Amino acid sequence: MIRVFKNQDNSSTKIGIVVSKKVSKLAVIRNRFKRQLRAIFRQLLSQLSNGLQIVVTVTTQGQPSYQQICDDLQILLVKAKVLQHGS
Repeated sequence: MIRVFKNQDNSSTKIGIVVSKKVSKLAVIRNRFKRQLRAIFRQLLSQLSNGLQIVVTVTTQGQPSYQQICDDLQILLVKAKVLQHGS
């Protein structure tokens, strides 16, 4: 799930990531998921609109590949209309 909030001022974009224990009870796996999401957001940061607060909540089970996470996140950001250059 992704939630996007628009700030009134045009400040910098803030991103929060929450990975549920439903993903895995092991913190190592949840932290790897967070690291991968942060790396993807770093790549997409120049394409995001300014002044956003984005909260990503991961509750899915399983361990998708990095590419699957990247593709799914881009689809979600396009649907949320916060990605400036659709790809």
